[in-house]
Formats: sequence, C-alpha cells, structure tokens
Amino acid sequence: MELAHRLSQLRKEKGLTQQALAELTGTHPNVIGKYELGLAIPSVDMAGKLAHALNVSIDYLAGNDDIIVDNRLMDKIKSLLKLPEDVKNSVMYSLDKLIGKAKGSIA
Repeated sequence: MELAHRLSQLRKEKGLTQQALAELTGTHPNVIGKYELGLAIPSVDMAGKLAHALNVSIDYLAGNDDIIVDNRLMDKIKSLLKLPEDVKNSVMYSLDKLIGKAKGSIA
C-alpha cells in the first residue's frame, strides 16, 4: 500500500493529473487511478517509468527507502562509477571534504 500512497502524493506534489502522468508513462489514466487506490500493482517496467516521470527512485516509490534520490544525482553517481578507480577515489575524497565543511557550517 506504500506504493499507492507515495504515487498519489508525489503526483500531486509535482502538480500532475492522472491524465498527465499516464501520458508521461504511456498508460491510461484509469490504470494510474488503480495504482493509487492499491487496486493494481505496476510491473517493474511500469514502476521504472513512474519513478522516472516523478523523478524518484523505484525504491523510494515502493516504500523501500525514505530518501529521495532524484535523477540528476543518480546520473552523477552513474558517471562517477564509470571513472577510473584513482579518479573515483579523488572525487570521493573531495566530496567527503565538501560534505564535512557543509555539515560544519550548518551546525
């Protein structure tokens, strides 16, 4: 039931109608309605399309994760993973420093 709730909530937060979300995912608005009511469960393929349209991970949409990782961040992570190991380590080191500095300025 978590998927139904999150799907409905995210769609409304994004200002999308069921019709608009259906168009973005290539399905019918009635199907979106059934997903939101918990009367149907999307296939893995459709869950991916819904997550992409709503700019969240499938894990977040399904309720397996409470952290929203948007597509922009995920694209950067994918790019990082393709780098040579030494470059990846340098980037991670830099990120650790930047995150530490940001945490210090928030406290």
